[in-house]
Amino acid sequence: MSGDAIPLSAQPQAPSVLEDRPLGLRDALRWLGIALLVVASLVVIGAFLLMPVVPVAG
Repeated sequence: MSGDAIPLSAQPQAPSVLEDRPLGLRDALRWLGIALLVVASLVVIGAFLLMPVVPVAG
């Protein structure tokens, strides 16, 4: 068990969120996709909540 421990200096460092690098296209598309999923979910939930309230014309 004593030989299994990895020293902290050998572990790869996670990239910092505050890193000074330009936002890549892949990151932008990922956040755009997440935003679209959130908006679509809110629209669907709102439609189901408002369904009994709004009368259907016809």
